[in-house]
Amino acid sequence: MIHLITRPSIAKRIFIALVFASVATWIAFYSQRTMAITAPESGSYDQLMHLYASVIAEIYETHPEEKELTIALTGLNTLFKVFKDRHRLDAQFINFSVWSKEGVLQTKSQFAPAVRMGDLQQIGFYNVQNGREIQHAQVISLWNQLAFNKKEPTYRVYVQSLNQGQLYIQMTQSMNSRHDSISASILNYDGAIKPFLIGFPLIFIPLLIAVYTGLKPLRLFSHELAKRQPGDLQILSQPHVYSELAPVIREFNSTLARLQELLQRERDFLADAAHELRTPLALITVQSDALIHSENRVLREEASRRLTAGLERANRLANQLLTLAKIDADDAQMMREIDVTDLIRECLAAYFNEAKQSNIKLSYEGPNSYLIQAPSDAIYSIISNLVSNAIRYGNANGRVIVSLSKNADSRMQLQVMDDGPGIELHQQEKMFLRFHRGKDVSASGAGLGLAIVTSAVRLLKAELQVHTGLDGKGVCFTLLLQTE
Repeated sequence: MIHLITRPSIAKRIFIALVFASVATWIAFYSQRTMAITAPESGSYDQLMHLYASVIAEIYETHPEEKELTIALTGLNTLFKVFKDRHRLDAQFINFSVWSKEGVLQTKSQFAPAVRMGDLQQIGFYNVQNGREIQHAQVISLWNQLAFNKKEPTYRVYVQSLNQGQLYIQMTQSMNSRHDSISASILNYDGAIKPFLIGFPLIFIPLLIAVYTGLKPLRLFSHELAKRQPGDLQILSQPHVYSELAPVIREFNSTLARLQELLQRERDFLADAAHELRTPLALITVQSDALIHSENRVLREEASRRLTAGLERANRLANQLLTLAKIDADDAQMMREIDVTDLIRECLAAYFNEAKQSNIKLSYEGPNSYLIQAPSDAIYSIISNLVSNAIRYGNANGRVIVSLSKNADSRMQLQVMDDGPGIELHQQEKMFLRFHRGKDVSASGAGLGLAIVTSAVRLLKAELQVHTGLDGKGVCFTLLLQTE
């Protein structure tokens, strides 16, 4: 159960996001509503104070006689009381008092302060605390209202003059009563909780349905994969309705295609390897049997020579197969700084004795040092197999030259040239295939050398060109590699 709760889920993330969005929306609504009713001069509360001050001024102008004025003001005071009671407002929510210019109280509502609030001759709105005007806070913020200190009440005051400055109407409203009014109108069940409880399901349920139906292609995708048999690499049907899933299906199908190609290549490789290994293994078996049972010394020596040749061929084939498999595994090739000239010298030294048997001269032309960042195994495999083929298939008393330079487009240019019989044009297309050996070839081999070169070139993302070799004869392999 705990795992199901903590496990990542798209629906759960959407639910949490919706909750936060709803709470943020409610806070934004509450803040906007609060600012709208408490904004200085333009807010609902200040407008109400201005309205009542205008009503009182109208009463004074239309009821000049004292008796009529008293009755009208008594009715207004009753209206204030009914308004507060009906809306369950604090007694200090709104009150009025009328003062003479000398500061003498003329009349006031029942719960109005009996003292002057600030300077009566300052017309307009201002805030007063402890009878003193607050100069630095024309508007008490919401958070100040929430943290309001009831021992030192703060009042919002509005002053309007009458009779050409002979009288002053003073409207007062405690900030605490404003906060209580906001809480009563916004923070109550009907004003806040009920709309949230009604609105949240109306938003969440359609969204949940949309998410569930929107993820249906993913469920179908997983069901299709679950029903597949091992080894089934057929591409998936791409949905035409949901464009968001198209890239996923497309890349997945591309991966399946590459995997299918790789597996097919490996099947062909294993089949060809098994076929090629059959010959040297059969030769080894026959010669071993002849060596064991033959009583003739000459026959035993011939069997021993053939057995050695068979073992060498099997060993060479096994090494080539391992090299080819290693190069095909791209992640086994690590980039590091290497000196190509050191690899060339090492390779020429390794094949010196083999070349000497055919009186072939090996030589190198190029700089003393050439540093690059590349997989050393891939570079060495290219040099080794090209030099080996040049020696094995070249003419006796011939030459093999390895040259290294930088060409015109700043690419490393590595060439292996010989003056042997060369390769016919119609054979050049097939010579890079695995286990392919040209016709009329007397030298032993499995036909893997150039296949290894091809795999290494592909790993290096390089280019391999084939030209005529030395003195218009033989063959020249040119490797072009971008190193900068």
